[in-house]
Amino acid sequence: MAEPAPKRRKTTLHALGSNGNYQLGFSHTQDTSTPTKCVFHDKNITLNHVPLAEHEEVKKIVTGGNHTLLLTNLGRVWSAGLNDTGQRGLVAPEELGIQNGLSAGERSDTAFSSGDVGFGGWRLLSWTGAQHLQRDTGRDHTAYVTDLAATWTASYLVLDNTSVYSCGSGQKGELGLGKDVVASTTPKRCFDLQDVEPGESTTVKQIAGCMSHAVVLSTSGKLYGWGASRKGQLGQVMRETKVSWTPRRVDLGLTDGEEWPVDQVCAGRDFTFVVGRRSQEQYFLGDASKLGIELPLPLTESTEKREHGVNIHAGWTSITVLSSNGTAQAFGKSPQGFVKNLVRARTLHNIASMAVGSEHCLAISDDGDVLASGWNEHGNCGDENDLDAVDNAQQANTIWHNKANHRTIGVAAGCATSFILTESIAVDETENG
Repeated sequence: MAEPAPKRRKTTLHALGSNGNYQLGFSHTQDTSTPTKCVFHDKNITLNHVPLAEHEEVKKIVTGGNHTLLLTNLGRVWSAGLNDTGQRGLVAPEELGIQNGLSAGERSDTAFSSGDVGFGGWRLLSWTGAQHLQRDTGRDHTAYVTDLAATWTASYLVLDNTSVYSCGSGQKGELGLGKDVVASTTPKRCFDLQDVEPGESTTVKQIAGCMSHAVVLSTSGKLYGWGASRKGQLGQVMRETKVSWTPRRVDLGLTDGEEWPVDQVCAGRDFTFVVGRRSQEQYFLGDASKLGIELPLPLTESTEKREHGVNIHAGWTSITVLSSNGTAQAFGKSPQGFVKNLVRARTLHNIASMAVGSEHCLAISDDGDVLASGWNEHGNCGDENDLDAVDNAQQANTIWHNKANHRTIGVAAGCATSFILTESIAVDETENG
């Protein structure tokens, strides 16, 4: 009698929303309001699930304006969407604009969007970080990517939890590579903790980016940033320069004796919000009054961690907090009222995890369903008929129902884009052939 076929876990990425530059990872550029399986190109094979090795899992998904990056716990990076300035970090010639004899300006429905270097499906990063880190720092490491972030047109890869490499473009110092450096088609080192905290055993705890600035938080509680600074998003000192072309220590403006180590950070369109290890330790970099935010925020319980990750999230003009009891709170300008709609539609004292995009949010309830609310012009909150004049979802929309054999394991949200990760048990017929 033949042995029963072994079972293996299969991870699938579903996406919906804005897709004009393939940023959802489909083989077409149509927006969709229905969660649809993404396409992955792996060694000339097209798959409708995430190609993961044994013990490999999806760690993080981040989005730029029209590109998306996915990181696994083994340091592999997949990307989808626009790559006109190298923001996807791909260095193979075909990835930079020449594929099957076509130039970037020529039309191919399955390869490029007209005039843009973007093409369908997710592709694996072909850049080898270990060689660059050894060359740039002299440190002999088997380096791999440990974290990701993105601005509108730039991407950041953290190697070995210490070095940050940037690629893509930005007119306001987003690359952090020096004055007037506005583009790089391949990742280049812009920041290294060993340069600013030499001899200390600190590592990168968080990296965050939004429209045109980025910040790095070290495990020592120090904050560094670069990019646009005119609105005070990098502190008052850098506000005077309007643009910070290279990473610098962010001054929170605290007097001697008041300084405290930063514990969490999030970045909005024109602001950065940080909290310390105690809830009353909060600082807003930018114009809080313009967004209707009054400090301190009521974070007595909210700064505790939950199983699925950090609990403070920034949209373009708002801050959303997931408390330790699973309740969401929103602060700031949110014309869409996305969290209010989410809570009003269903008593959500049972949120297990959530993600906040530019002007919408996703929440996973403890039973595994995914709800969405907020700006829905591109269908990123699903099929929603009750829209007002600016296409805002008037109530929370259940866009995914958890299934016993296809459970929800994560969500991510970007600029009118939504992503749902699911896991199923599949029978591997190939091993019993």
